[in-house]
Amino acid sequence: MTILYDFLEVAGGAEKVSLELAKHLDCKLIVSGTNKGIFNSFPELQLEIINIGNVSKIPIWKSIKSINYFEQISSGLLTDKNILFSGSNAPIAVHNSQAEKNIYYCHTPPRFAYDLYDHYQSTLPSWQAFIIDKFATWVKQKYEPTLPKMDLVIANSKNVKSRLKKYLDVDATVIYPPVHIEEFFNSNSNGYYLSTARLEEYKRIQIIVDAFKQLPTKKLILVSGGSMFEKLKAECQNYSNIQIVGWVSQEKLRQYIAECIATIYIPIDEDFGMSPVESMAAGKPVIGVDDGGIKETVVHLETGYLCPTELSTNDIINAIEYLTPNKAQRMMSNCFVRAQAFKADLFFSKMKEIMT
Repeated sequence: MTILYDFLEVAGGAEKVSLELAKHLDCKLIVSGTNKGIFNSFPELQLEIINIGNVSKIPIWKSIKSINYFEQISSGLLTDKNILFSGSNAPIAVHNSQAEKNIYYCHTPPRFAYDLYDHYQSTLPSWQAFIIDKFATWVKQKYEPTLPKMDLVIANSKNVKSRLKKYLDVDATVIYPPVHIEEFFNSNSNGYYLSTARLEEYKRIQIIVDAFKQLPTKKLILVSGGSMFEKLKAECQNYSNIQIVGWVSQEKLRQYIAECIATIYIPIDEDFGMSPVESMAAGKPVIGVDDGGIKETVVHLETGYLCPTELSTNDIINAIEYLTPNKAQRMMSNCFVRAQAFKADLFFSKMKEIMT
């Protein structure tokens, strides 16, 4: 049994799923590159990882290299009975697969080429939009021929299942990713709201930061990294109520979640979103947005507060003012119950049945 994933660069949800599934099924994981620092976030994972390349720091070049590595992968690495492909670059390797059964666990089709294509074309400077357009065309030419070669396509949410059908006319089975809810715990609030989303434009971190700039008596902590890290650090240096921590260990992350009032997670049409489930597992409600995978996890006014789809800074301000420490505390038991629907054992038992 073998698992292929794009690359291990950050301690994100898709990376976590790939690493944990490889560990749980006791199989090797093949990636096109690794940022060694990621293992500071996953020190407990001991498994066989095969690197077939290296990770570039330039976003588009990173994906081009990754796709090329998987396109040129030796068929000798792909001889196991069952092979699971994940990510959006790794599936390119299916053309060299010798497996009896090829399975695709899809976190999402490449978003810049499909559901976020219009967003990037309308918001980026013209020269960048032109590059994204050409890159999207190239990626689609590589990605789309892989899907008919898969014996089974699994989506990580109903939202991603819908994308696969809408853009690629592919029918998928939904299996929610694993959340180790037993690892999370509840502590008394230390009086801050928490964002654990990567510091990227499509995660709408700027809206969160702008809201707290207008709420000097409310405290925000951002625990993650990303391309906006330096920009936000400079921007927030004069706002004592906003703290940007960067990436931390999983143990430290769980502590931050345990001690917050509530978490804030508002990406554009999120695929699934493990962060809201982790928050609820700690008894902490979620300020989210009423679209994407978050609609499948957070229950409005029961385990959090869902803002309108057309999101503004004022919507976040209203949500924060609504979700007071007292109201957040009263949602704790509902959060615990809701998180049970996404516990890791459900995922691993279903995937083991498929893969063995």
